[in-house]
Amino acid sequence: MAVVEPLFRHWGVLDVPSARSLHSTPVVRGAGVALLVGALCGLGIVLAAGAGEFDGIYGGIAIVALLSGALGFFEDTAGISILGRVLGQLLIGAVGAAGLSAYTGTSWPWTVIAAIFVAGYINVANFMDGVNGISGLHGVVVGGVFAFLGVWFGLGWLLFAGLLLAGVFGAFLPWNINSGRMFLGDAGSYLLGGVVSIIAVAAMMTGLPPLAVLGPLSIYLADTASTLTRRIARGEKWYESHRGHAYQRMADAGVDHAKVAAIVAVASALAATFGCLSLIPSWEAACGAGAGIVAIVAGYLLLLTRVESLRQ
Repeated sequence: MAVVEPLFRHWGVLDVPSARSLHSTPVVRGAGVALLVGALCGLGIVLAAGAGEFDGIYGGIAIVALLSGALGFFEDTAGISILGRVLGQLLIGAVGAAGLSAYTGTSWPWTVIAAIFVAGYINVANFMDGVNGISGLHGVVVGGVFAFLGVWFGLGWLLFAGLLLAGVFGAFLPWNINSGRMFLGDAGSYLLGGVVSIIAVAAMMTGLPPLAVLGPLSIYLADTASTLTRRIARGEKWYESHRGHAYQRMADAGVDHAKVAAIVAVASALAATFGCLSLIPSWEAACGAGAGIVAIVAGYLLLLTRVESLRQ
């Protein structure tokens, strides 16, 4: 970070406030590059040491991380059209999903779904990267849950991938959560979305319960889905910059950035806890997991109503 900040400031790689921004002055947004280098170094060491039976999974994560970060970096520095971003994200999803499908023997319909999911979650992470600390905490929470699932199922690759995800994004928090000194930029948010989604895809392709894997992602998914649905219903251009996400509206209502990020992180952790009920092999546990996740998501969205009512 100490190297990237002055370099990107000199190059003018700054996050200039826009319609969806919650900051008022330009801020360096090159931190994602440092995180990408850290993630690739960690994965490279494992591959060089011999990942054994899991080299295909590590390789898939590394490729998606590289492509996601690179696409985001080009968006940060040169700008890419909406169509170009969509096509690039779909290509990343297709490459990652196809590689994992070949490795795990997953059928092609699930490969298509996985590719769309990866592309979609890259966008979700980008949409949700709007207050200080939110992305760093998301990486820590999701990475921690993945590491736990790796221990539970005895999957060394998932344990390492989760710890790497949590470590890389946790290292960014001191530069962002309180001071807002640096932003991830698209390079970092695309990296976060790409790595989280491809690890989730790999976990589900190797047989892990979807509710346990997707539990920590549910708040991000719900916030984005509810916001886009509301904007489309109003006839708004959903693809344009906006401040309509629940977390953005909380910040607009006067809640401190760090508190907003903490609310999202805690809700994600609670949803993940309920999701882990599905680790118990029974229909009752699966139903309880699903109901618990829905309850946490509903509580998160209803909290926004409460916050806005207190502001009025």
